[in-house]
Amino acid sequence: MDKRSDEERLVSDIENQLDDFFGDDETLSTEKTTGNSPAPNPLEQLKSVVLSIDWEITDDCLADLEESVAALMDTYRDDQYTHAMLRMLNSLGKYIKKRKAQAHPEAIKRVMSVFKSLEEVVSSGKISEKRKKSIVAAEIRKFKQLKQQVESKRRGRAAESSKTPGGQGLGTDVLNEIEKAVAKATSSLAKELEALKLKVREIEAELKQFQKV
Repeated sequence: MDKRSDEERLVSDIENQLDDFFGDDETLSTEKTTGNSPAPNPLEQLKSVVLSIDWEITDDCLADLEESVAALMDTYRDDQYTHAMLRMLNSLGKYIKKRKAQAHPEAIKRVMSVFKSLEEVVSSGKISEKRKKSIVAAEIRKFKQLKQQVESKRRGRAAESSKTPGGQGLGTDVLNEIEKAVAKATSSLAKELEALKLKVREIEAELKQFQKV
């Protein structure tokens, strides 16, 4: 009974982490309309896609990843551990597709790692439940670490862009120096303007004296 409760809590934790990761609120579609029989190795297509992404990240590859994962989600719907890793792959794929070149470099490594673990769980027919749980738990820990790194990177970009309008990234010290220089120039200009007004009044007085002669 305790073992079953532990497994249910693990699945619940996995679901919550994946739903929150990268703010991904889209539901993965598992509908796949095809009349073909399943391939002998159900992960063969996914493996090909993952290797393609490792070689070059393109929109087509990421779309293939999403389709391959969706197909396998139905196949392994009753396998909580496999299902969890497929959801991780789906979330990672969506994140990479959204961020493109700005995606955290660790994200691709996580795709490779999750697939390798997925392959171990699926291909090893005699693997124990304890081992499966250990594999998935390890991937979840790394998954959460990546999430923290991504959020830290986001905060850094936000802080940098908020330093000045237009995203120039000027620091507070530089802004203070600019403000001082502007104030000094304004004060100097005001003094010059006052001196000019005085000179004009002197000239006007001299002209009046000249006109009296």
